[in-house]
Amino acid sequence: MTSRPRVRILGLVALPIIAVLLTAAVAFVTVERVRIGSPEFDRVLLYQGVIGDTVPAPATLSDPYLLAISMATNPDPDALDGQLALLAKAENGYRASIDKWTGEVAPVKGADAETVRATMAELAVPAQAFWTTVDAQFIPAVRSGDAATALTVVLGPLGDAVKTHHDIGDRLFGRLMTAQSNQEASTRSMIEGTRTVALTIVAVLVLLLGGLAFALTRRPRVRSAPAGTADEAEALVVPAERVLVGV
Repeated sequence: MTSRPRVRILGLVALPIIAVLLTAAVAFVTVERVRIGSPEFDRVLLYQGVIGDTVPAPATLSDPYLLAISMATNPDPDALDGQLALLAKAENGYRASIDKWTGEVAPVKGADAETVRATMAELAVPAQAFWTTVDAQFIPAVRSGDAATALTVVLGPLGDAVKTHHDIGDRLFGRLMTAQSNQEASTRSMIEGTRTVALTIVAVLVLLLGGLAFALTRRPRVRSAPAGTADEAEALVVPAERVLVGV
């Protein structure tokens, strides 16, 4: 086989292998950039941590409860409308957050969906008691200027609802932290396994490509003919003149 056909064959075989190698390289770089523990992943955790530490969560009763305490202990008729507006906003935000996690289109799927939905539904029970008491007892008391009744409501049924809500929230937080830790370990193991397989495939393809290139570009051995072979072959050739005259 001449060198030109060999080069063509090598090109036809090498191009798909090179394409696979390039695809694997791009995939490997992408996995390295977004894997758990990578700088990109740490940046996501950083922003989530800052947001979690600075922005009050909507599914909490701590802020509205502190506001109710302030309204009961330091009544201010001029600020009452603004304070009631803040309570209404907190209630709407809380209900929207609970609906988000317990509704039919909750953003969590699979095996964790029912656990999260059930826990959030459990969390909503004391919250419902809190907001019902706010609407039925606390707001009428502060509107009428009855600070004593308002304080009794705050320290009684509202405080009990907040405590129950807090206890359930602690259990939920513990479950979520355990689930997150398990998920991170599982994901890290999966990524490491995928990376190992990808590197193995790349190594095999490189060796295959190198072996193919060597096989197609090396020159075949030319064996020297044994002594007398050329003379014997020449003797077997019938001269053209004898063929033409039939001799």
